Amino acid sequence: MIRQEEMVTIGKILKVRGAKGELTILPLTDDIDRFSLLQEVSIKKADGTIIKKNIKKVMSYKGKVVIKFDGVESGKEAGELLKGLIMIPQSERIKLPEDHYFISDLIGADVITLKGENIGKLENLFSTGSNDVFVIRSEEGEKLIPAIKNVIKKVDIEGKKIIINLLEGL
Repeated sequence: MIRQEEMVTIGKILKVRGAKGELTILPLTDDIDRFSLLQEVSIKKADGTIIKKNIKKVMSYKGKVVIKFDGVESGKEAGELLKGLIMIPQSERIKLPEDHYFISDLIGADVITLKGENIGKLENLFSTGSNDVFVIRSEEGEKLIPAIKNVIKKVDIEGKKIIINLLEGL
């Protein structure tokens, strides 16, 4: 059996859709079409228990995903899965192009300058439209660092380190 640490969350169950057991899912992935490729997922229920479910049907609707699971035939049965997290093994994540990373792999990484100074840990990441921005947390507070090639010099996923060129003014 796969441990939870080896799983990645790709969606959150938001609500029951209709009376036949369909569920509306908030995708936590950039590629919502990936749901249609899945046959089985793990669901971490609101109470923390993890169950496996086979997928019967998937469709996209208004930026969300609607899933019908095998064995979930009523709104009441579907309601038992509300607020659950849709999880898959890390080995089933989509392959990313070079110099692209999963946010979950970056969160918690030490951010270190080219001079060797540890300026904090990556706490979050957000997009401005033109580029992503790293939110770095340290004892001094929060720093915002643009995630651009001139700044991000090396990402070491295994070592949980991000090496940056701290440009003047940052």
